[in-house]
Amino acid sequence: MPEPGACKKINVVVLDKTGTLTEGKPEVTNIKWLAGDENAIVAFASIENQSEHPLADSIVKFLDVKSFHPVHHFQSITGSGVKAYLNNVVYYAGNAALLKTNSISIYSALQLKQINGRPMQKQ
Repeated sequence: MPEPGACKKINVVVLDKTGTLTEGKPEVTNIKWLAGDENAIVAFASIENQSEHPLADSIVKFLDVKSFHPVHHFQSITGSGVKAYLNNVVYYAGNAALLKTNSISIYSALQLKQINGRPMQKQ
């Protein structure tokens, strides 16, 4: 227990939403899908399974897919996301800038708003 008055000296509080600080690795706790398409879930897990990004392992673990689709021409795009082909269809997984660059619109339900210049997901 801190000494009385010690809280007056605190100017930063860190909250650990993902488990990165407490567990030493990120953890996905929720994914918002616009449709319950099992093929989309398996495709997304299959692509993320190829990635070396620290969040990719957490995504694959959370999705708990039993078998993956074959992924072709997987490409990691540093700082943006990934691009890959499944059944001759190109898929992108990444940030909003990657989607915008590739003329992919983001549904308004998934749009990010800015708070103090930082992206925050709508609730």
